[in-house]
Amino acid sequence: MVPIKRSAGIFLLLFSLFSFAYALHTTLRDLQSETGKSAEELLGQEHNRVLYVLYLHGNAKCITCKDILTRTRETLDSAFGNFLEKGTLVYREINVDLPENSQYAATFEYFATSVVLALYEEGTLKKWKNLDKVWDFANDPEAFDPYFKKELETMLKEGGLTP
Repeated sequence: MVPIKRSAGIFLLLFSLFSFAYALHTTLRDLQSETGKSAEELLGQEHNRVLYVLYLHGNAKCITCKDILTRTRETLDSAFGNFLEKGTLVYREINVDLPENSQYAATFEYFATSVVLALYEEGTLKKWKNLDKVWDFANDPEAFDPYFKKELETMLKEGGLTP
């Protein structure tokens, strides 16, 4: 009976150590993949009027955060490629944990990973919206895609960026 308990204990200890090591590796990999660029560098004004889709995040990303990132990128590429090519719509990822990006956390009322639509004109922020429902729909593409598309289309129209 004692060897079974000891074996089970050793197994659980090894499993815990492996899980911790994997989580640490994943977190460090995410940190290394950061561009290290400030949002000021990322938000270059390509045109007089630009709508930015900003994926605001911190150093660590949970599974839901990664789902939001994936859904955002896929929807942009599939439904708004022509706007991206023209430069009237620009996608940027901003790590708000970098000191040089802290103003974006304050400006866009960052609390957790967010997708923000930010309309800039002549380099000045004119209007923005935090798409807070991305958290509700992160694991549901049938809900996420229409929500994201509708919000983006609305902001494009309001900014005068649609043909």
